[in-house]
Amino acid sequence: MNEKRKALREKMLRENVMIIQALLIMVFVVIFALINIIVPDRLYSQEENRALMQHPSASGRDLADGSYFSDLETSYSDQFVLRDKWVMLQANLARLTGRTELNDVFIGKKKYLMAKPVVPDETRTAEITDAINAFRAAHEKLNTQVMLVPDAANILKDKLPKYTPLHDQVADLTAFSQKLDPEITWLDALSPLQAHGSEEIFYHTDHHWTSAGAKYVFEYNAHDMGISSVLRDYDRYVVSDEFEGTLAAKTGLHRTKDAIEVYTPLGTDVEYYVSYPDTNEKSTSMFHSEALDQKDQYTVFFGGNHPLVEIHTTADTTRSLLVFKDSYANSFLQFLYPYYKNIVLIDPRYYYDNAEPLISTHGITDVMILYSADTLFEDTSLADCLNAMRY
Repeated sequence: MNEKRKALREKMLRENVMIIQALLIMVFVVIFALINIIVPDRLYSQEENRALMQHPSASGRDLADGSYFSDLETSYSDQFVLRDKWVMLQANLARLTGRTELNDVFIGKKKYLMAKPVVPDETRTAEITDAINAFRAAHEKLNTQVMLVPDAANILKDKLPKYTPLHDQVADLTAFSQKLDPEITWLDALSPLQAHGSEEIFYHTDHHWTSAGAKYVFEYNAHDMGISSVLRDYDRYVVSDEFEGTLAAKTGLHRTKDAIEVYTPLGTDVEYYVSYPDTNEKSTSMFHSEALDQKDQYTVFFGGNHPLVEIHTTADTTRSLLVFKDSYANSFLQFLYPYYKNIVLIDPRYYYDNAEPLISTHGITDVMILYSADTLFEDTSLADCLNAMRY
């Protein structure tokens, strides 16, 4: 009889503990829900280096197609109290349990984080190649060049976790180049990056190439760009050794920090100034030191992305360059300015005007399309921008 009473007491104790645990969880959820309601929405996460989803407003259309509830779920996740701490905790738990991929980022060796390559959509890729070819046909007098930069995962394969399934971006680049008009110059970023794969050509914590990687690619392609006398001596400055980029932010893993270098060529007296029409600002340098006090220190190059940037130089040449670009071009331009009278940069993701008048206004002789492969294969804006110039 005593044994039965003892077993009954133990059962009741376990049930009471479970009830208390459930109540504590409910209290915890309610408290955090109330805090999330009271605390104003944040616009931006410095830790993740991205804009956060705001609480959506309901409309009949959004409710009907279900987008309201999807946006509501995303905004709740983005605005959750102490989100940054939870992201870091999740990342460290993932690493301790042996995960090799987190949020489409490979957790590599030597503390490398590498974005998972984008798989191209054939229809979208065809639209882009058609637009580039049509642009070339409409501007036969311009020297048109295309450079797509492969991602770190396809260059630094030895840094990937063992047995990592990897999409073959090299094959994508080959297929893309073969669809271009033969009169378009294909600038090879793959070969020089592969040749220097043991060096710091990509950041450990960010998806961009380093200035050193951009330099190797420039020197390899200078002849095909029509540059005969290439400057190869530079003053090199480490402007930061505390850079944590987009991949560290995306994963919440903060295992190392990168150095950012800038280069200034020696053996030339060419000077320049940079004009930013969107802000009506001018500068005698493409490097913005104030960016080093911000989270995204890669914006030291031109202060980040702008719809339109104009570089005017004292170079003794009639050549002027128009660049359609993403952020990879920002660190590439430090090697180009001594060779052109004018360089005009257009980021089609933010530029909504017709770019055709810029060709005559700036005496454009050369056109370069410079993108990371991952950006281009997801892009819709480049084709729109190029097609608009035909009308």
